[in-house]
Amino acid sequence: MDKLTKNRLTGAVIWLGALIWLVPQWYANPVDYPKLVFSGTKAAVDNLDDIDFDRLVSKPLASEIAVQSEPSTAVESSTAATPRPQVSRPANTSGSASAQLAEPVVAEITQPGFYVRLISYQNPDSALRLEQRLKPHYPVSIGSFTTSSGRFYTVRVGPYDTRAQAERVKAILDVELRVESIILDRTNQ
Repeated sequence: MDKLTKNRLTGAVIWLGALIWLVPQWYANPVDYPKLVFSGTKAAVDNLDDIDFDRLVSKPLASEIAVQSEPSTAVESSTAATPRPQVSRPANTSGSASAQLAEPVVAEITQPGFYVRLISYQNPDSALRLEQRLKPHYPVSIGSFTTSSGRFYTVRVGPYDTRAQAERVKAILDVELRVESIILDRTNQ
C-alpha cells in the first residue's frame, strides 16, 4: 500500500471515530430553546400555587340570571297566545362557523375594577371565537372602539378587585395566548 492511500485511510478512520463519539453527544444535548415566548414571564407563571382561581373568576349573580330569564318567559307566553304567520326563509348554504356567528355583544357600561385587555380585532368573528374559548375559565367581555382605520373589537378579561390579581391573570394569558396584553384601570368610574 502506498503512503497516500495509507494516509487517506488513517484520516477516514480518525474522522469516523470522532463522528461516532461526537454525534450522539450532539443529539443527547440539543439546543436549549426557551419554552416561553416572552422573556420575564416565566417567573410569574412558575409559582401559581397561591392563586385561588375560583375567586379570580367572577360568577354571574343570581339576580342577573333571574333578570335574563324573566323577559324570555314573557315572550314565550305572548307568542303562545298568537299564532305566527309562516314565513319561508332562504336556506343557509354556507357551512362555515363564521357565517353562523352573530355580532358580538359589546358591553355598554364597564364595571369598576382592573381589566386585562388581550387583543383587538377588526373582525368581530375573531373576537367572538376568543371570547368563547376563554369564557369557561375567565370573566370575558368584548368592548369596541372606532378609529380612522375602522371599528375594532377588543377582548378583555375582568374585572378584578386588585391590580395583583389582574397581573397574575395577564401573565398566564400572555403565555397561553402568546400576546402582549395590557392592564386597564377602571376603578375610578
